[in-house]
Amino acid sequence: MSGPEISIIVPAYRVESYLPACIDSVLAQTFDNWELLLIDDGSPDACGAICDGYAQRDSRIKAIHQTNAGVSAARNTGLEAHTGSLLTFLDGDDMIAPLYLQRLLEVMQQTGCDIAGCGEITFSDTPDISVTAFQQPKQYSGPQAYELMLYQTSRLTSSVWGKLYRSSLWDTVRYTPGLWYEDLEVSARIFLQAYSIAYTSEPLYLYRQHKGSFLHTFRPERLHVLRAVAGVTDEVAHRCPALLPAAHDRMLSANLNMIGLMAANRYDDPSTESLCWQTVKNLRYETLFNSKARLRNRITALLTYIGGLPLYRFAARYFYNRDSEA
Repeated sequence: MSGPEISIIVPAYRVESYLPACIDSVLAQTFDNWELLLIDDGSPDACGAICDGYAQRDSRIKAIHQTNAGVSAARNTGLEAHTGSLLTFLDGDDMIAPLYLQRLLEVMQQTGCDIAGCGEITFSDTPDISVTAFQQPKQYSGPQAYELMLYQTSRLTSSVWGKLYRSSLWDTVRYTPGLWYEDLEVSARIFLQAYSIAYTSEPLYLYRQHKGSFLHTFRPERLHVLRAVAGVTDEVAHRCPALLPAAHDRMLSANLNMIGLMAANRYDDPSTESLCWQTVKNLRYETLFNSKARLRNRITALLTYIGGLPLYRFAARYFYNRDSEA
């Protein structure tokens, strides 16, 4: 008997209220040749018991328990354990629409791509998972798609969830344990080796927003984005130097955002703020005259010449979204 075609990797930590709905959304898939790897990352709540309960009821589900090491280490555990020729990632507080696996597999078969991505629905309570008409996918080369991700001008993002991958792309790629913004950091190593990426706007991934999620609270770990964008820039310089302007624009955006978040949340870290501002000064001219950069980034780059850091910090305290994404 052949093994599963698709592996689904789900890290689980402090999501006991959401994990059953997440797993149930996998069980409701119209495509059924899958394995579900539930990685209990030493969760102190009932996640471990929930994983074991589902694994006992369905042989396609495997519960793996480990000492808490973070989402990156949990995903690495899944990558080591998976057996499918294709794989996808699902966060333990999110869900997928019933057609998620079937449609992404169809997109992959139709286009011959290495990565098939879909749109998302953002919800906080009960998502609308009604079936919608199939959308003709758009296809890009790996560098073309990654350029859009870096400029943040497309709904195709660097998040690993909401995509179906050929497992071979991950053969030599693993996450950096302990690093937040883990998807951004690993993105260049995955997307730049893909021959092609196809994307359908059909909203098949259901992304749950709640107060406890990482991007909706400020904590010092948010500053890890600075390491992540630096890693992205180094990887782009090595693999695809033509995308350096896009990587620099992404780095500018992240550094400006961290200055704004620190100011808005009155988080006092003068050395980091100073390093961020120096990076902004080094990169703002390039973005200002980069026609591919978002208009918002170009306007902000221009405004940094007016009033300098003190004015930017002052404005951020009163007008900045305190939970803004980087």
